[in-house]
Amino acid sequence: MRLWSFLVALLAAAAVLCGAAGAQAPDAFRSFLEALWPEAQGMGVSRATFDAALRGVEPDLGLPDLVLPGKSEVKGQAEFTRTPAQYLPVAQLARLADQGKALRAQHAPSLDKIERQLGVQPQFVLAIWGRETAFGAHRSNYYVIRALATQAYLGRRKEMFRNELLHALKMLQDGVRTRETLTGSWAGAMGLPQFMPSEFYTLAYDLDGDGKKDIWGSVPDALASAANQLRDVLVSAAAAELDVPPDELVLRQGVLHRRDGLGPRLTFPELVKLAESRDGALTATGSYKPPRLGGPFKGSGVGPSPAYSYSAAVVEVDVDPATGWVTVEKVWLAHDIGRALNPVLVHGQVEGSIYMALGEALMEEQEFRGDRGPRVLGVHRIPSMLEYKSPTTFETPEIRTYLVETLDPEGPFGAKEVGQGPLLPVIPAVANAVHDAVGVRVDETPITPEKVLKALDSAGKRHGPTKIPSYPFPRLIKVAPPWATPI
Repeated sequence: MRLWSFLVALLAAAAVLCGAAGAQAPDAFRSFLEALWPEAQGMGVSRATFDAALRGVEPDLGLPDLVLPGKSEVKGQAEFTRTPAQYLPVAQLARLADQGKALRAQHAPSLDKIERQLGVQPQFVLAIWGRETAFGAHRSNYYVIRALATQAYLGRRKEMFRNELLHALKMLQDGVRTRETLTGSWAGAMGLPQFMPSEFYTLAYDLDGDGKKDIWGSVPDALASAANQLRDVLVSAAAAELDVPPDELVLRQGVLHRRDGLGPRLTFPELVKLAESRDGALTATGSYKPPRLGGPFKGSGVGPSPAYSYSAAVVEVDVDPATGWVTVEKVWLAHDIGRALNPVLVHGQVEGSIYMALGEALMEEQEFRGDRGPRVLGVHRIPSMLEYKSPTTFETPEIRTYLVETLDPEGPFGAKEVGQGPLLPVIPAVANAVHDAVGVRVDETPITPEKVLKALDSAGKRHGPTKIPSYPFPRLIKVAPPWATPI
């Protein structure tokens, strides 16, 4: 009986504590909202507007990107939890492209006016519109004040959303929208171009001349606002580079120049490169989570790539039979990249992999001293990086890279890896090329002149280990096929 009494008392106490916690949570949220009043008042928001906007507002715990007490996982955005092939299927992209062509003709007057006034070409404006809301087809109906208040209270980026919440309150005060019409995404992005409240005040544009900046119902205003957002990024970068105020720069028909005619004229592609060199790539940030693998395959923990890529290499070498010296003259490498999101970067990555592979094939070696006593586990024979041999630009041969694009449905926008893959075929290609040149096989790396000479002098024209060394290999891992593994 004592045990049961104790358990009943314990459960009753837990219930009281849970009730207290449940009662405190709304009070804490209301206190958080009330603490916003001095800042809102400083931005010109009246007490009546403040109270009306926040009346009855409670946290929306179903929103993404919240850090909820007692939960370790953060519910991610659809953009980052689905595979790119699921989020932006090729068929949908093709459909958006067709729609964009039709809308180019339909809104030609507005797009031409945007190009004259803001200097941003129509194709870029339409691309932003299509990407943000599928040309207006996707419209979210979250009450922006509630969404921003939740994110400011429980989100991962509290300070950013706090600022956006204050600007949203100001929009209600200024009569831009009403409580019923201030709707947007779960993060507070609004209208056809998906502007945040602070962006509305700095970048929204009245193109139709009705005295209002309407990014919800006016296609001309929405397109001009999106163009103005892109223009702001590009002009700010150019102003910093040219050391002139942004107001002194003119962007017209894809070309930027100073109002006084002095200095260089920058084309649109040059502006994009300038902005990227100053602020990094003009992209949105996010993450990619690959689908679950079929099992613990060897190498499956190396990286997140859900698909294996393939590479093929051809190497031309010159071997001096008198010295054994191997000179790589040229390398051709084809790599299955899936989709090359940045071809220049991919070419550079392939060339870097070839450089590393040539070092492994011809120079680099992990060799340890064995005469330092039994208590020394291993001391490298090369005392420092000054003596450790690795290729330089003088040893780097002519390289020809071929990117084979076969869109992978599970990769980010169809891409595969370009890290380790291009390195792997180069080393055996060098060994095969040496054999083709002088008829010897060197069965270990690095393929040094000494080993080539030993192979040339041997009866079997071969040098290297003759058996697998004794080693306690780990247990064999047996992996069931994906169709036999429950997801």
